[in-house]
Amino acid sequence: MLRALILFVPATAYANPVVAPLMVVWPMFLVLIIPIILVERLYARGPLKMGFWRAIRVIGVANLASWLAGIPIAIAYSFFLLEGVALVVADVAMLVAASSCPGG
Repeated sequence: MLRALILFVPATAYANPVVAPLMVVWPMFLVLIIPIILVERLYARGPLKMGFWRAIRVIGVANLASWLAGIPIAIAYSFFLLEGVALVVADVAMLVAASSCPGG
């Protein structure tokens, strides 16, 4: 019942709330991926005995794959986190409003 009343609670509508954080993360990813690959390549040179370009290729593909797999996970996490917080805040607001009404 309370969730149905949320439709009548004024709130600010935010378009694409998940895209904005990703737009901040992508440039940082592009800046940091080169040093990350180079550091991982130093590790691969030792115990894995990989050549320079093979290590760069393998590590680059692995980092790109994990980044691409992480995007939908981050979007889903952000969406459900934002939706969950919005529902809790709306429920609390409705309870506060209902308890402050005379006769309610």
